[in-house]
Amino acid sequence: MINELFIKSTESKKTKPYSPNSLNIFVGPNNSGKSLLLREIFQNLTNRYDIPESVLIDDIILSTPPTEITDMLRKQNEEKKVSAYESYMYFFEKDQYNSQYGSIPIREFNDFSEGKVDDYKSDYYRLFKYAVLQSNVLLLSGATRLQSMESMDFSTISNTNISNTVNTLLNDETLLNTMREYIFDAFSLYLEIFIISGQAKFVLSKKPLSEELRLSVRPAAAEFLLSNSYSSENSSDGRKAYLGILSEIVAGNPNVLLLDEPEAFLHPPLARKLGNVISKFVTSDSEKQIFISTHSADFIMGCFEAHVPLNIVRLTYENEKSTFRPIDQDILIKIMNNPLLKSTNVLKAIFYQRVIVTESDSDRAFYEEINSRLLEYKPEWGIKDCLFVNAQNKQTTGIIVKTLRAIGVSAIAIVDLDFLKDGKGEFADKYLAPANIPVPSYSGLQSNRTTLKEAFDKLQNEHGSTKPEFMKKEGLEILKKTNPETYQMGMDFMDTLNSYGLFPVPAGELESWMKHLSVLGHGSNWLTDVFEKMGDNPTSDDFIRPTENDVWEFISTIKKWFDNPDKKGMVN
Repeated sequence: MINELFIKSTESKKTKPYSPNSLNIFVGPNNSGKSLLLREIFQNLTNRYDIPESVLIDDIILSTPPTEITDMLRKQNEEKKVSAYESYMYFFEKDQYNSQYGSIPIREFNDFSEGKVDDYKSDYYRLFKYAVLQSNVLLLSGATRLQSMESMDFSTISNTNISNTVNTLLNDETLLNTMREYIFDAFSLYLEIFIISGQAKFVLSKKPLSEELRLSVRPAAAEFLLSNSYSSENSSDGRKAYLGILSEIVAGNPNVLLLDEPEAFLHPPLARKLGNVISKFVTSDSEKQIFISTHSADFIMGCFEAHVPLNIVRLTYENEKSTFRPIDQDILIKIMNNPLLKSTNVLKAIFYQRVIVTESDSDRAFYEEINSRLLEYKPEWGIKDCLFVNAQNKQTTGIIVKTLRAIGVSAIAIVDLDFLKDGKGEFADKYLAPANIPVPSYSGLQSNRTTLKEAFDKLQNEHGSTKPEFMKKEGLEILKKTNPETYQMGMDFMDTLNSYGLFPVPAGELESWMKHLSVLGHGSNWLTDVFEKMGDNPTSDDFIRPTENDVWEFISTIKKWFDNPDKKGMVN
Protein backbone atom coordinates (compact mmCIF):
# COMPACT_ATOMS: atom_id res chain seq x y z
CA MET A 1 0.00 0.00 0.00
CA ILE A 2 1.11 3.56 -0.68
CA ASN A 3 2.11 5.46 2.44
CA GLU A 4 3.11 8.77 0.85
CA LEU A 5 3.05 10.40 -2.56
CA PHE A 6 5.38 13.30 -3.22
CA ILE A 7 3.76 15.60 -5.77
CA LYS A 8 5.52 18.34 -7.70
CA SER A 9 3.85 21.74 -7.41
CA THR A 10 5.13 25.10 -8.61
CA GLU A 11 3.38 26.89 -5.73
CA SER A 12 5.85 25.24 -3.34
CA LYS A 13 9.63 24.99 -3.60
CA LYS A 14 9.49 21.48 -2.17
CA THR A 15 7.41 18.60 -3.43
CA LYS A 16 4.22 18.20 -1.42
CA PRO A 17 3.79 15.00 0.59
CA TYR A 18 0.34 13.47 0.40
CA SER A 19 -0.77 10.62 2.66
CA PRO A 20 -3.51 8.68 0.88
CA ASN A 21 -6.22 6.63 2.55
CA SER A 22 -8.38 3.87 1.08
CA LEU A 23 -10.27 6.15 -1.31
CA ASN A 24 -8.53 9.08 -3.03
CA ILE A 25 -10.23 11.26 -5.63
CA PHE A 26 -8.44 13.74 -7.87
CA VAL A 27 -10.50 16.59 -9.33
CA GLY A 28 -9.79 19.80 -11.21
CA PRO A 29 -10.24 21.56 -14.54
CA ASN A 30 -9.50 19.94 -17.89
CA ASN A 31 -5.79 19.38 -18.58
CA SER A 32 -4.86 19.84 -14.94
CA GLY A 33 -2.97 16.54 -14.75
CA LYS A 34 -5.49 14.17 -13.12
CA SER A 35 -5.13 11.34 -15.64
CA LEU A 36 -1.40 11.96 -15.96
CA LEU A 37 -1.02 11.58 -12.20
CA LEU A 38 -2.62 8.13 -12.31
CA ARG A 39 -0.37 7.02 -15.16
CA GLU A 40 2.74 8.22 -13.35
CA ILE A 41 1.73 6.40 -10.15
CA PHE A 42 1.32 3.25 -12.24
CA GLN A 43 4.71 3.68 -13.93
CA ASN A 44 6.47 4.36 -10.64
CA LEU A 45 5.09 1.20 -9.05
CA THR A 46 5.36 -1.22 -11.98
CA ASN A 47 8.60 -0.33 -13.82
CA ARG A 48 11.33 -2.61 -12.56
CA TYR A 49 14.14 -0.70 -14.26
CA ASP A 50 14.14 2.84 -15.59
CA ILE A 51 11.11 4.99 -14.80
CA PRO A 52 10.20 7.58 -17.46
CA GLU A 53 10.79 11.20 -16.51
CA SER A 54 7.75 12.28 -14.50
CA VAL A 55 5.90 15.59 -14.58
CA LEU A 56 3.98 15.29 -11.32
CA ILE A 57 5.29 12.38 -9.24
CA ASP A 58 8.56 12.99 -7.47
CA ASP A 59 8.51 9.90 -5.28
CA ILE A 60 6.31 7.18 -3.79
CA ILE A 61 6.92 5.55 -0.42
CA LEU A 62 5.20 2.32 0.53
CA SER A 63 3.95 1.41 3.94
CA THR A 64 5.60 -1.60 5.57
CA PRO A 65 4.29 -4.66 3.67
CA PRO A 66 2.36 -7.30 5.61
CA THR A 67 4.50 -10.18 6.85
CA GLU A 68 2.77 -12.62 4.50
CA ILE A 69 4.00 -10.65 1.48
CA THR A 70 7.63 -10.50 2.59
CA ASP A 71 7.54 -14.16 3.61
CA MET A 72 6.12 -15.06 0.21
CA LEU A 73 8.91 -13.16 -1.57
CA ARG A 74 11.55 -14.86 0.54
CA LYS A 75 10.10 -18.26 -0.31
CA GLN A 76 9.79 -17.47 -4.02
CA ASN A 77 13.38 -16.39 -4.14
CA GLU A 78 14.64 -19.42 -2.27
CA GLU A 79 12.69 -21.69 -4.62
CA LYS A 80 14.04 -19.73 -7.63
CA LYS A 81 10.49 -19.04 -8.80
CA VAL A 82 11.15 -15.34 -9.26
CA SER A 83 14.47 -13.87 -10.33
CA ALA A 84 16.49 -11.73 -7.98
CA TYR A 85 15.91 -8.71 -10.17
CA GLU A 86 12.17 -9.05 -9.62
CA SER A 87 11.85 -9.95 -5.99
CA TYR A 88 14.49 -10.04 -3.32
CA MET A 89 17.11 -7.30 -3.38
CA TYR A 90 19.62 -8.48 -0.82
CA PHE A 91 20.28 -11.68 -2.87
CA PHE A 92 21.74 -9.67 -5.75
CA GLU A 93 25.20 -10.71 -6.80
CA LYS A 94 27.17 -7.51 -6.36
CA ASP A 95 29.05 -7.79 -9.65
CA GLN A 96 25.90 -8.67 -11.58
CA TYR A 97 24.05 -5.71 -10.08
CA ASN A 98 26.92 -3.30 -10.70
CA SER A 99 27.11 -4.31 -14.35
CA GLN A 100 23.51 -3.19 -14.72
CA TYR A 101 23.40 -0.07 -12.60
CA GLY A 102 26.93 0.97 -11.67
CA SER A 103 28.49 1.01 -8.23
CA ILE A 104 25.61 1.22 -5.73
CA PRO A 105 25.90 -0.18 -2.20
CA ILE A 106 23.97 -3.37 -1.60
CA ARG A 107 21.02 -2.83 0.74
CA GLU A 108 19.14 -5.54 2.54
CA PHE A 109 15.53 -6.23 1.74
CA ASN A 110 14.66 -5.87 5.42
CA ASP A 111 15.81 -2.25 5.37
CA PHE A 112 12.95 -1.50 2.98
CA SER A 113 10.29 -3.86 4.23
CA GLU A 114 10.69 -2.56 7.79
CA GLY A 115 10.91 1.11 6.82
CA LYS A 116 14.57 1.51 7.84
CA VAL A 117 15.80 3.26 4.71
CA ASP A 118 15.74 6.86 3.55
CA ASP A 119 17.13 6.61 0.00
CA TYR A 120 13.73 6.16 -1.58
CA LYS A 121 14.97 7.25 -4.99
CA SER A 122 17.53 4.48 -5.24
CA ASP A 123 17.35 1.70 -7.80
CA TYR A 124 17.02 -0.70 -4.90
CA TYR A 125 13.89 0.94 -3.58
CA ARG A 126 12.33 0.96 -7.05
CA LEU A 127 12.92 -2.77 -7.31
CA PHE A 128 11.52 -3.23 -3.82
CA LYS A 129 8.29 -1.45 -4.89
CA TYR A 130 8.13 -3.59 -7.99
CA ALA A 131 8.62 -6.77 -5.97
CA VAL A 132 5.85 -5.90 -3.53
CA LEU A 133 3.31 -4.56 -6.04
CA GLN A 134 4.25 -6.06 -9.41
CA SER A 135 0.99 -8.04 -9.69
CA ASN A 136 -1.09 -5.91 -7.37
CA VAL A 137 -1.46 -2.66 -9.28
CA LEU A 138 -4.03 -2.08 -12.01
CA LEU A 139 -4.70 0.98 -14.16
CA LEU A 140 -8.30 0.47 -15.22
CA SER A 141 -8.85 2.20 -18.54
CA GLY A 142 -12.03 2.67 -20.55
CA ALA A 143 -11.14 -0.16 -22.92
CA THR A 144 -10.41 -2.55 -20.04
CA ARG A 145 -13.72 -2.00 -18.28
CA LEU A 146 -15.68 -2.52 -21.50
CA GLN A 147 -14.28 -6.08 -21.71
CA SER A 148 -16.03 -7.08 -18.50
CA MET A 149 -18.53 -9.37 -20.24
CA GLU A 150 -16.04 -11.23 -22.42
CA SER A 151 -15.33 -14.94 -21.89
CA MET A 152 -12.58 -15.75 -19.38
CA ASP A 153 -10.75 -18.83 -18.16
CA PHE A 154 -11.84 -20.34 -14.88
CA SER A 155 -11.11 -23.23 -12.58
CA THR A 156 -12.81 -24.68 -9.54
CA ILE A 157 -9.49 -26.08 -8.35
CA SER A 158 -7.73 -23.98 -5.71
CA ASN A 159 -4.14 -22.78 -6.06
CA THR A 160 -4.35 -22.26 -9.80
CA ASN A 161 -2.66 -19.37 -11.59
CA ILE A 162 -5.94 -18.13 -13.07
CA SER A 163 -6.59 -14.59 -11.88
CA ASN A 164 -9.65 -12.77 -13.18
CA THR A 165 -12.88 -11.46 -11.72
CA VAL A 166 -15.12 -14.17 -13.19
CA ASN A 167 -12.93 -16.90 -11.71
CA THR A 168 -12.83 -15.19 -8.32
CA LEU A 169 -16.60 -14.73 -8.11
CA LEU A 170 -17.28 -18.21 -9.41
CA ASN A 171 -15.29 -19.56 -6.45
CA ASP A 172 -16.53 -17.12 -3.79
CA GLU A 173 -20.26 -17.19 -3.17
CA THR A 174 -20.17 -14.30 -0.70
CA LEU A 175 -18.50 -11.95 -3.17
CA LEU A 176 -20.78 -13.15 -5.97
CA ASN A 177 -23.86 -12.33 -3.93
CA THR A 178 -22.43 -8.90 -3.14
CA MET A 179 -21.92 -8.24 -6.84
CA ARG A 180 -25.41 -9.50 -7.66
CA GLU A 181 -26.90 -7.04 -5.17
CA TYR A 182 -24.97 -4.13 -6.66
CA ILE A 183 -25.95 -5.01 -10.22
CA PHE A 184 -29.60 -5.52 -9.44
CA ASP A 185 -29.71 -2.20 -7.59
CA ALA A 186 -28.27 -0.47 -10.66
CA PHE A 187 -30.13 -2.18 -13.52
CA SER A 188 -32.88 -4.37 -12.00
CA LEU A 189 -31.16 -7.27 -13.73
CA TYR A 190 -29.59 -10.41 -12.27
CA LEU A 191 -25.86 -11.01 -12.59
CA GLU A 192 -25.20 -14.60 -13.64
CA ILE A 193 -22.13 -16.49 -14.83
CA PHE A 194 -22.60 -18.34 -18.11
CA ILE A 195 -20.30 -21.40 -18.32
CA ILE A 196 -19.72 -22.91 -21.74
CA SER A 197 -16.86 -24.53 -23.68
CA GLY A 198 -14.42 -24.42 -20.78
CA GLN A 199 -14.82 -20.68 -20.22
CA ALA A 200 -17.16 -18.43 -18.27
CA LYS A 201 -18.53 -14.92 -18.69
CA PHE A 202 -20.84 -12.47 -16.96
CA VAL A 203 -24.35 -12.02 -18.32
CA LEU A 204 -27.24 -9.88 -17.11
CA SER A 205 -30.47 -11.83 -16.86
CA LYS A 206 -34.03 -10.52 -16.83
CA LYS A 207 -34.93 -13.40 -14.51
CA PRO A 208 -32.87 -15.07 -11.78
CA LEU A 209 -31.41 -18.45 -12.55
CA SER A 210 -32.60 -21.13 -10.13
CA GLU A 211 -30.15 -22.17 -7.42
CA GLU A 212 -29.78 -25.68 -8.80
CA LEU A 213 -28.78 -24.31 -12.21
CA ARG A 214 -26.58 -21.45 -11.04
CA LEU A 215 -22.91 -21.98 -12.04
CA SER A 216 -23.97 -25.16 -13.82
CA VAL A 217 -22.79 -26.53 -17.18
CA ARG A 218 -26.07 -28.36 -17.70
CA PRO A 219 -27.90 -27.63 -20.98
CA ALA A 220 -30.89 -26.27 -19.06
CA ALA A 221 -28.74 -23.48 -17.60
CA ALA A 222 -27.38 -22.52 -21.01
CA GLU A 223 -30.85 -22.59 -22.55
CA PHE A 224 -32.28 -20.37 -19.79
CA LEU A 225 -29.50 -17.79 -20.03
CA LEU A 226 -29.52 -17.68 -23.82
CA SER A 227 -33.21 -16.82 -23.82
CA ASN A 228 -33.30 -14.47 -20.81
CA SER A 229 -30.01 -12.61 -20.58
CA TYR A 230 -27.98 -9.84 -22.14
CA SER A 231 -24.42 -10.67 -23.16
CA SER A 232 -21.62 -8.35 -24.24
CA GLU A 233 -23.00 -8.11 -27.75
CA ASN A 234 -26.38 -6.70 -26.71
CA SER A 235 -25.42 -4.74 -23.59
CA SER A 236 -24.76 -1.02 -23.52
CA ASP A 237 -21.31 0.39 -22.85
CA GLY A 238 -22.73 1.85 -19.63
CA ARG A 239 -23.68 -1.57 -18.28
CA LYS A 240 -20.36 -3.09 -19.29
CA ALA A 241 -18.37 -0.21 -17.78
CA TYR A 242 -20.30 -0.29 -14.51
CA LEU A 243 -19.85 -4.06 -14.25
CA GLY A 244 -16.19 -3.83 -15.20
CA ILE A 245 -15.38 -1.26 -12.54
CA LEU A 246 -17.29 -2.94 -9.73
CA SER A 247 -16.07 -6.44 -10.51
CA GLU A 248 -12.44 -5.28 -10.30
CA ILE A 249 -13.09 -3.47 -7.02
CA VAL A 250 -15.05 -6.33 -5.44
CA ALA A 251 -13.24 -9.33 -6.89
CA GLY A 252 -10.07 -8.06 -8.54
CA ASN A 253 -6.63 -8.97 -7.29
CA PRO A 254 -5.00 -5.49 -7.23
CA ASN A 255 -4.39 -3.87 -3.87
CA VAL A 256 -3.81 -0.55 -5.66
CA LEU A 257 -6.42 0.31 -8.28
CA LEU A 258 -6.09 3.39 -10.48
CA LEU A 259 -9.41 4.38 -12.04
CA ASP A 260 -9.54 7.11 -14.69
CA GLU A 261 -12.90 8.84 -15.22
CA PRO A 262 -15.27 6.19 -13.82
CA GLU A 263 -18.21 8.25 -15.07
CA ALA A 264 -17.31 7.52 -18.71
CA PHE A 265 -20.21 5.76 -20.49
CA LEU A 266 -22.51 6.33 -17.48
CA HIS A 267 -25.50 8.66 -17.31
CA PRO A 268 -25.46 11.00 -14.25
CA PRO A 269 -27.69 8.95 -11.88
CA LEU A 270 -25.60 5.84 -12.53
CA ALA A 271 -22.36 7.76 -11.97
CA ARG A 272 -23.78 8.93 -8.64
CA LYS A 273 -24.73 5.38 -7.68
CA LEU A 274 -21.27 4.12 -8.66
CA GLY A 275 -19.60 6.70 -6.43
CA ASN A 276 -21.78 5.61 -3.53
CA VAL A 277 -21.10 1.89 -4.00
CA ILE A 278 -17.35 2.29 -4.46
CA SER A 279 -17.06 4.45 -1.34
CA LYS A 280 -18.93 2.03 0.87
CA PHE A 281 -17.12 -1.05 -0.38
CA VAL A 282 -13.59 0.33 -0.43
CA THR A 283 -13.69 1.88 3.02
CA SER A 284 -14.94 -1.42 4.44
CA ASP A 285 -12.01 -3.24 2.79
CA SER A 286 -8.80 -1.86 4.28
CA GLU A 287 -6.69 -4.06 2.00
CA LYS A 288 -7.55 -2.01 -1.09
CA GLN A 289 -6.41 1.47 -2.03
CA ILE A 290 -8.13 3.26 -4.90
CA PHE A 291 -7.05 6.39 -6.75
CA ILE A 292 -9.70 7.98 -8.97
CA SER A 293 -9.65 10.93 -11.36
CA THR A 294 -13.06 12.35 -12.25
CA HIS A 295 -14.85 15.25 -13.94
CA SER A 296 -18.23 14.30 -12.52
CA ALA A 297 -19.97 16.20 -9.73
CA ASP A 298 -22.57 13.40 -9.70
CA PHE A 299 -19.88 10.81 -8.95
CA ILE A 300 -18.48 13.00 -6.15
CA MET A 301 -21.96 13.52 -4.71
CA GLY A 302 -22.50 9.74 -4.66
CA CYS A 303 -19.22 9.28 -2.78
CA PHE A 304 -20.23 11.89 -0.24
CA GLU A 305 -23.66 10.34 0.29
CA ALA A 306 -21.96 7.13 1.42
CA HIS A 307 -20.94 9.00 4.61
CA VAL A 308 -17.41 7.61 4.64
CA PRO A 309 -14.05 9.45 4.89
CA LEU A 310 -13.04 11.00 1.56
CA ASN A 311 -9.71 12.32 0.38
CA ILE A 312 -10.47 14.75 -2.43
CA VAL A 313 -7.51 16.55 -3.99
CA ARG A 314 -7.80 19.39 -6.50
CA LEU A 315 -5.17 19.78 -9.22
CA THR A 316 -4.72 22.80 -11.49
CA TYR A 317 -2.33 23.67 -14.28
CA GLU A 318 -2.32 27.11 -15.87
CA ASN A 319 0.36 29.43 -17.23
CA GLU A 320 2.91 26.66 -16.67
CA LYS A 321 2.09 26.59 -12.96
CA SER A 322 0.70 23.56 -11.19
CA THR A 323 -1.04 23.22 -7.84
CA PHE A 324 -1.92 20.19 -5.74
CA ARG A 325 -4.35 20.97 -2.92
CA PRO A 326 -6.29 18.52 -0.71
CA ILE A 327 -9.77 19.90 -0.02
CA ASP A 328 -10.41 20.48 3.65
CA GLN A 329 -13.02 18.02 4.92
CA ASP A 330 -14.95 20.72 6.78
CA ILE A 331 -15.24 22.84 3.63
CA LEU A 332 -16.30 19.81 1.62
CA ILE A 333 -19.00 18.98 4.15
CA LYS A 334 -20.20 22.58 4.01
CA ILE A 335 -20.43 22.45 0.21
CA MET A 336 -22.43 19.23 0.38
CA ASN A 337 -24.72 20.17 3.26
CA ASN A 338 -25.27 23.93 3.12
CA PRO A 339 -28.69 24.48 1.46
CA LEU A 340 -27.52 27.59 -0.40
CA LEU A 341 -24.41 25.91 -1.78
CA LYS A 342 -26.29 22.74 -2.71
CA SER A 343 -29.03 24.67 -4.49
CA THR A 344 -26.54 26.48 -6.72
CA ASN A 345 -24.51 23.42 -7.78
CA VAL A 346 -21.34 24.91 -6.34
CA LEU A 347 -19.78 21.44 -6.32
CA LYS A 348 -19.28 21.77 -10.09
CA ALA A 349 -16.83 24.60 -9.43
CA ILE A 350 -14.06 22.19 -8.38
CA PHE A 351 -13.81 21.18 -12.05
CA TYR A 352 -13.32 24.74 -13.36
CA GLN A 353 -10.45 27.21 -13.44
CA ARG A 354 -12.71 30.23 -12.89
CA VAL A 355 -16.11 30.92 -11.37
CA ILE A 356 -18.34 34.00 -11.62
CA VAL A 357 -20.99 34.33 -8.90
CA THR A 358 -24.02 36.50 -9.63
CA GLU A 359 -26.99 37.67 -7.59
CA SER A 360 -29.75 35.81 -9.42
CA ASP A 361 -30.36 33.32 -12.19
CA SER A 362 -31.23 36.13 -14.62
CA ASP A 363 -27.84 37.73 -13.96
CA ARG A 364 -26.13 34.36 -14.41
CA ALA A 365 -27.81 33.66 -17.75
CA PHE A 366 -27.11 37.15 -19.14
CA TYR A 367 -23.42 37.31 -18.21
CA GLU A 368 -22.87 33.75 -19.38
CA GLU A 369 -24.32 34.63 -22.81
CA ILE A 370 -22.21 37.78 -22.99
CA ASN A 371 -19.08 35.78 -22.22
CA SER A 372 -20.03 33.15 -24.80
CA ARG A 373 -20.26 35.79 -27.52
CA LEU A 374 -16.98 37.34 -26.43
CA LEU A 375 -15.24 33.97 -26.71
CA GLU A 376 -16.66 33.60 -30.21
CA TYR A 377 -16.18 37.08 -31.62
CA LYS A 378 -13.72 38.89 -29.32
CA PRO A 379 -11.78 36.10 -27.57
CA GLU A 380 -9.20 38.45 -26.08
CA TRP A 381 -12.00 39.72 -23.79
CA GLY A 382 -13.70 36.36 -23.16
CA ILE A 383 -13.10 34.18 -20.09
CA LYS A 384 -12.25 30.56 -20.87
CA ASP A 385 -13.13 27.59 -18.68
CA CYS A 386 -15.53 29.67 -16.58
CA LEU A 387 -18.52 28.46 -14.58
CA PHE A 388 -21.35 30.90 -13.86
CA VAL A 389 -23.40 30.26 -10.71
CA ASN A 390 -26.00 32.38 -8.97
CA ALA A 391 -26.65 33.07 -5.31
CA GLN A 392 -30.05 34.02 -3.93
CA ASN A 393 -29.18 37.73 -3.64
CA LYS A 394 -26.19 40.04 -3.48
CA GLN A 395 -25.70 39.44 0.24
CA THR A 396 -25.15 35.71 -0.31
CA THR A 397 -22.67 35.96 -3.21
CA GLY A 398 -19.90 36.32 -0.65
CA ILE A 399 -20.67 32.96 0.97
CA ILE A 400 -20.05 31.18 -2.32
CA VAL A 401 -16.96 33.21 -3.22
CA LYS A 402 -15.38 32.68 0.19
CA THR A 403 -16.04 28.93 0.11
CA LEU A 404 -14.59 28.48 -3.36
CA ARG A 405 -11.49 30.55 -2.71
CA ALA A 406 -10.83 28.49 0.41
CA ILE A 407 -10.30 25.43 -1.81
CA GLY A 408 -8.21 27.31 -4.37
CA VAL A 409 -10.89 28.08 -6.97
CA SER A 410 -10.56 31.55 -8.52
CA ALA A 411 -14.00 33.06 -7.91
CA ILE A 412 -15.40 36.59 -8.21
CA ALA A 413 -18.75 38.19 -7.37
CA ILE A 414 -20.84 40.56 -9.51
CA VAL A 415 -23.23 42.69 -7.46
CA ASP A 416 -25.57 45.57 -8.31
CA LEU A 417 -24.47 49.03 -7.27
CA ASP A 418 -27.12 49.26 -4.58
CA PHE A 419 -24.81 47.17 -2.40
CA LEU A 420 -23.77 50.67 -1.27
CA LYS A 421 -26.98 50.78 0.77
CA ASP A 422 -25.80 48.04 3.12
CA GLY A 423 -24.61 49.46 6.42
CA LYS A 424 -21.11 49.51 7.84
CA GLY A 425 -21.10 46.08 9.48
CA GLU A 426 -23.02 44.35 6.72
CA PHE A 427 -20.83 45.97 4.06
CA ALA A 428 -17.72 44.51 5.68
CA ASP A 429 -19.18 41.08 6.48
CA LYS A 430 -21.02 40.46 3.21
CA TYR A 431 -18.56 41.94 0.70
CA LEU A 432 -15.13 42.90 2.02
CA ALA A 433 -14.38 39.88 4.19
CA PRO A 434 -15.40 37.21 1.62
CA ALA A 435 -13.14 38.91 -0.95
CA ASN A 436 -10.24 38.66 1.55
CA ILE A 437 -9.71 42.44 1.53
CA PRO A 438 -7.30 43.34 4.36
CA VAL A 439 -9.04 44.60 7.50
CA PRO A 440 -6.90 47.79 7.67
CA SER A 441 -8.49 48.84 4.37
CA TYR A 442 -12.03 48.59 5.75
CA SER A 443 -12.30 52.08 7.25
CA GLY A 444 -11.25 53.82 4.04
CA LEU A 445 -13.56 51.72 1.88
CA GLN A 446 -16.46 52.18 4.28
CA SER A 447 -15.90 55.93 4.15
CA ASN A 448 -15.97 55.80 0.35
CA ARG A 449 -19.19 53.80 0.46
CA THR A 450 -20.83 56.38 2.74
CA THR A 451 -19.76 59.28 0.50
CA LEU A 452 -21.11 57.61 -2.63
CA LYS A 453 -24.39 56.67 -1.00
CA GLU A 454 -24.89 60.23 0.26
CA ALA A 455 -24.19 61.60 -3.23
CA PHE A 456 -26.84 59.34 -4.75
CA ASP A 457 -29.30 60.12 -1.95
CA LYS A 458 -28.83 63.84 -2.63
CA LEU A 459 -29.59 63.36 -6.32
CA GLN A 460 -32.65 61.33 -5.45
CA ASN A 461 -33.95 64.03 -3.10
CA GLU A 462 -33.34 66.77 -5.64
CA HIS A 463 -35.41 65.00 -8.27
CA GLY A 464 -38.18 63.78 -6.01
CA SER A 465 -38.98 60.37 -4.62
CA THR A 466 -41.09 59.40 -7.64
CA LYS A 467 -38.05 59.41 -9.94
CA PRO A 468 -36.11 56.21 -10.56
CA GLU A 469 -33.23 55.36 -8.28
CA PHE A 470 -30.15 56.94 -9.81
CA MET A 471 -27.89 54.45 -8.08
CA LYS A 472 -29.33 51.48 -9.98
CA LYS A 473 -30.66 53.09 -13.14
CA GLU A 474 -27.83 55.49 -14.01
CA GLY A 475 -24.83 54.16 -12.10
CA LEU A 476 -21.63 56.09 -11.46
CA GLU A 477 -21.80 57.89 -14.79
CA ILE A 478 -24.41 60.35 -13.54
CA LEU A 479 -21.97 61.59 -10.88
CA LYS A 480 -19.47 62.50 -13.57
CA LYS A 481 -21.55 65.58 -14.44
CA THR A 482 -23.03 66.46 -11.07
CA ASN A 483 -20.14 65.68 -8.72
CA PRO A 484 -16.84 65.06 -10.58
CA GLU A 485 -14.71 64.68 -7.46
CA THR A 486 -17.02 62.08 -5.96
CA TYR A 487 -17.19 60.36 -9.35
CA GLN A 488 -13.38 60.02 -9.46
CA MET A 489 -13.34 58.78 -5.89
CA GLY A 490 -16.02 56.25 -6.87
CA MET A 491 -13.93 55.00 -9.80
CA ASP A 492 -10.91 54.54 -7.53
CA PHE A 493 -13.16 52.76 -5.03
CA MET A 494 -14.35 50.39 -7.76
CA ASP A 495 -10.79 49.73 -8.92
CA THR A 496 -9.80 48.72 -5.39
CA LEU A 497 -12.73 46.32 -5.06
CA ASN A 498 -12.07 44.95 -8.55
CA SER A 499 -8.45 44.21 -7.63
CA TYR A 500 -9.76 41.77 -4.99
CA GLY A 501 -12.31 40.15 -7.29
CA LEU A 502 -15.41 42.08 -6.18
CA PHE A 503 -17.17 43.65 -9.17
CA PRO A 504 -20.07 46.04 -8.53
CA VAL A 505 -21.93 46.92 -11.74
CA PRO A 506 -20.72 50.45 -12.64
CA ALA A 507 -23.82 50.97 -14.79
CA GLY A 508 -26.03 50.30 -11.75
CA GLU A 509 -27.68 46.91 -12.19
CA LEU A 510 -28.27 44.12 -14.67
CA GLU A 511 -31.07 45.99 -16.46
CA SER A 512 -28.84 49.04 -16.98
CA TRP A 513 -26.77 47.26 -19.62
CA MET A 514 -27.53 47.57 -23.34
CA LYS A 515 -29.76 50.59 -23.01
CA HIS A 516 -29.58 51.07 -26.78
CA LEU A 517 -31.91 48.08 -27.14
CA SER A 518 -34.62 49.99 -25.21
CA VAL A 519 -35.72 46.98 -23.16
CA LEU A 520 -37.90 47.68 -20.15
CA GLY A 521 -38.92 45.43 -17.29
CA HIS A 522 -36.97 43.65 -14.60
CA GLY A 523 -35.46 40.25 -13.90
CA SER A 524 -36.65 37.36 -16.03
CA ASN A 525 -39.01 39.57 -18.06
CA TRP A 526 -36.13 41.89 -18.98
CA LEU A 527 -33.88 38.92 -19.73
CA THR A 528 -36.40 37.32 -22.10
CA ASP A 529 -36.86 40.55 -24.05
CA VAL A 530 -33.16 41.45 -24.20
CA PHE A 531 -32.25 37.95 -25.39
CA GLU A 532 -34.86 38.25 -28.12
CA LYS A 533 -33.35 41.55 -29.31
CA MET A 534 -29.81 40.16 -29.10
CA GLY A 535 -30.88 37.50 -31.59
CA ASP A 536 -30.04 33.83 -31.95
CA ASN A 537 -28.95 33.67 -35.59
CA PRO A 538 -25.28 34.63 -36.02
CA THR A 539 -25.77 35.11 -39.76
CA SER A 540 -28.43 37.80 -39.21
CA ASP A 541 -27.59 41.51 -39.35
CA ASP A 542 -29.62 41.93 -36.15
CA PHE A 543 -27.44 39.52 -34.18
CA ILE A 544 -25.70 41.48 -31.41
CA ARG A 545 -21.93 41.11 -31.36
CA PRO A 546 -19.38 42.54 -28.92
CA THR A 547 -18.53 46.24 -29.03
CA GLU A 548 -15.79 48.22 -27.31
CA ASN A 549 -17.86 49.31 -24.31
CA ASP A 550 -20.95 48.50 -22.25
CA VAL A 551 -21.16 45.06 -20.63
CA TRP A 552 -18.52 43.67 -22.99
CA GLU A 553 -15.86 45.90 -21.48
CA PHE A 554 -17.10 45.03 -17.99
CA ILE A 555 -16.46 41.33 -18.61
CA SER A 556 -13.02 42.13 -20.01
CA THR A 557 -12.21 43.85 -16.70
CA ILE A 558 -13.13 40.65 -14.86
CA LYS A 559 -10.94 38.65 -17.23
CA LYS A 560 -7.94 40.79 -16.24
CA TRP A 561 -8.39 39.73 -12.61
CA PHE A 562 -8.58 36.06 -13.55
CA ASP A 563 -5.51 36.33 -15.80
CA ASN A 564 -3.39 38.12 -13.20
CA PRO A 565 -0.95 35.55 -11.73
CA ASP A 566 -0.60 37.80 -8.66
CA LYS A 567 -4.33 38.36 -8.18
CA LYS A 568 -5.36 39.63 -4.77
CA GLY A 569 -7.91 37.97 -2.55
CA MET A 570 -7.00 34.33 -3.12
CA VAL A 571 -6.09 32.07 -0.21
CA ASN A 572 -2.48 30.90 -0.21
